[in-house]
Amino acid sequence: MMTLIVSMVAALVILVHGVFFAINRMSRCTPLPFRLGWLAVTIGALAYLVSPFYGYRPPSILEAFLLSGLAMFVLFDKRCRQRRKGDVPR
Repeated sequence: MMTLIVSMVAALVILVHGVFFAINRMSRCTPLPFRLGWLAVTIGALAYLVSPFYGYRPPSILEAFLLSGLAMFVLFDKRCRQRRKGDVPR
């Protein structure tokens, strides 16, 4: 039961970050692989959140650990992107 709760919280973190921070900040200059990658990760997190309602088995400890690691990477990723000449600072 604990692995299910940890996995659901991690999936919720990934979903919220993907929808409200990553996908919303994309522009038409964002590379297509980057867009498709975030779309796939966000849809996967949503599918993981609704899966218990469709009879999905509880996740194993390794699955919960992997999803938690991905959520921590999403939360604590502080890489700076290089600014191009015409970019405005935020």
